[in-house]
Amino acid sequence: MTALQIQEIGTYLVGKVDLEKDLSIFQNKFDLTKPSSLLALIRFIGCSEELTANPYLSPLIWAAAKQSKNLLQGYELLQTATEFNKDPLLWALKIQTAKKLGLDNYAAIAREEMKAWMQEGEIESALNEVY
Repeated sequence: MTALQIQEIGTYLVGKVDLEKDLSIFQNKFDLTKPSSLLALIRFIGCSEELTANPYLSPLIWAAAKQSKNLLQGYELLQTATEFNKDPLLWALKIQTAKKLGLDNYAAIAREEMKAWMQEGEIESALNEVY
């Protein structure tokens, strides 16, 4: 999601949810690589502080993979999560991480798997969106 999309969602939720303070912190510090932003999101959605506890919470998995000090551990985390989760951005990060590790064959296999539920143009868009 973009910062603008996060702002729009936050504006919509004002007055409709509890924990507006955490929502506001997350909105204003939208950066999933920063602990304060992650903590605010975790509190707001009411999940475990263990980022990898639920493979369906894509932003937390993405953040955990990006925060990993070891690129291979980050890849393994993405590999495990994508066994359950078809989020294109997670899959794109998995492909990019595999390529950084020199695992081009695994990257190609993941890209082929994505073709089962996405068009080639959508895959390209997801790959270009991941930073």
